Amino acid sequence: MFPLNCFDGFATSEDRIPWLTLYWKDGNNSKLIQIVDDKDVSWIMLVLSKLPDNDLLIIVDTTPATDIGNTPYMSSELPRTEDSRTENAPCRPSDVINYMKIHHGVNISYDKAWRGREIALNSIRGTPKDSYAMLSAFSDALIRNNPGTYTAEEADDEGRFKFYFMALAASIDAWNYCVPVISVDGAAMKNKYLGTLISACTIDGNSQIFFRNLKTVFGEHNEMVIVSDAHKSIENGFNTVYEIAEHGLCAFHLLKNLKKNHKSLPMEDSFNKCARAYTPLEFEYYMRQLEQLSPSMRHELEAVGRHKWARAFFKRKRYQVITTNISESMNSTLKKQRELPVMGLLESIRSLIQKWFYERRTKWRFQRTQLSIYAEDMIRESLAQSRSMNIYPVDQHEFEVHHRKEQFVVNILNRTCSCRQWDLDLIPCSYACIALSTRNLNLHLYTDKFYYVSNLINLYKKRTCPIGTVNQIRNTHQGGNDGILPPHVKRPAGRPKKKRFTSFLEKKASVRCSRCGKGHNCRSCKEPI
Repeated sequence: MFPLNCFDGFATSEDRIPWLTLYWKDGNNSKLIQIVDDKDVSWIMLVLSKLPDNDLLIIVDTTPATDIGNTPYMSSELPRTEDSRTENAPCRPSDVINYMKIHHGVNISYDKAWRGREIALNSIRGTPKDSYAMLSAFSDALIRNNPGTYTAEEADDEGRFKFYFMALAASIDAWNYCVPVISVDGAAMKNKYLGTLISACTIDGNSQIFFRNLKTVFGEHNEMVIVSDAHKSIENGFNTVYEIAEHGLCAFHLLKNLKKNHKSLPMEDSFNKCARAYTPLEFEYYMRQLEQLSPSMRHELEAVGRHKWARAFFKRKRYQVITTNISESMNSTLKKQRELPVMGLLESIRSLIQKWFYERRTKWRFQRTQLSIYAEDMIRESLAQSRSMNIYPVDQHEFEVHHRKEQFVVNILNRTCSCRQWDLDLIPCSYACIALSTRNLNLHLYTDKFYYVSNLINLYKKRTCPIGTVNQIRNTHQGGNDGILPPHVKRPAGRPKKKRFTSFLEKKASVRCSRCGKGHNCRSCKEPI
């Protein structure tokens, strides 16, 4: 039992306890005393009980901070310190100001905190300028630790950076087991020297995630398709390099371009169904709906070339890749990394591929099904739909399937169906499922090889190895300084923008106050509680 004023000395002790903070817990007479030890930066919480009508306190429990901080009450009551931030939380200038005040008792300005933070980041990541000079050393370390990796760099006549290409050995080997459709898209870099990050992505059998070097690495064959937006530079580069590969357009970007000329027309639903229709008859039905909205719309879409964006007229198999969503997802994943110097960005991509390959290699190694999860779900859904259909054999390999008012012809020998879904997706459709089930045939054997788990295991079998720190890369480089300088860039005036401007087609999240339900943030809510 102690008098309440016995703790006053803790608040003034300079060599042991720098300050004392008291917290009342609502609903009872207990009191929490928080003591900060500045030598080992430990928290000691004393749970005290106050006797009624006097100033005496009884210590009923002492608990280490590491234990008591896990309770819901203490987690909400403890003040936030620099050690309580999550590992991936950014170190802001305000955090530097608080750290200097708490640990050193020094007040610094925001400008000084920002400059100190920049010096610390440059010591860890390297400066943006030095990052370009280190590209040759980075390539050597990448190839040395990952044999089979392909890199290419080019500078202009002044020795300034022009472009850099990187294809990891694991990705090159995995291309043999991926669907032959590549999505190409660009994203703006946000570091000091700006630039564009162009990514080429493809999908595996589970539907998960430059041209000159791209052709050098991955080659070209009759089934290859490259999907991109309608940017002229991409189309010109494709036509210059590739001879037999096919160029497809992203349906979403085409819709955005169409909306610019017809902003007030509700065309989204009809266009998406038109682009995803499997048969020319279904395509024409939705095209007429668009034509009713605007007679000029058909002419605009026909001028682009229907074989580039409409599934019903694809000349090659595109495995449901109609948009560049896989590249857009990659750009979104690298949103924060695009602010790093160029070598830090490349290392982030290498580390990301290392992580993805390990996780998926582990996942598919223990998968017990014959097909991927995506293909198994598609077949299961098609089987459920086929139960209400009627089937009439034509011969041993051909069947006529009736469903409601529609009729379809299935040929299991040629693996075709008049609905064209089996032809394009290479997974048995519902009409093919009932035909194969009638013959007691294994549905898995009539699914494309890209959807097999054994193919996925081979896809992710190759490892991507780390290359070491910046100092290790610099010390092991044999070629010396290659002298590549950063590009000439004129940064626009004003504060650099962190967020891009969204198009009118992208859905924007509505802001709702959790207190009053109106269209503002709860932090700025002025309604009475």
